[in-house]
Amino acid sequence: DRDVNAAINIYRLGMSLCGEAINIQSIGQIDFMKQEAMSFRA
Repeated sequence: DRDVNAAINIYRLGMSLCGEAINIQSIGQIDFMKQEAMSFRA
């Protein structure tokens, strides 16, 4: 039971880290799109 719980905790931790990485990536894409829009106007 302990091994299963440990595996679940590691899996959850990995998923949350992946989620944060995806959020950071999407924020970067939004910033990039803003810059593109600004340069497109100018």
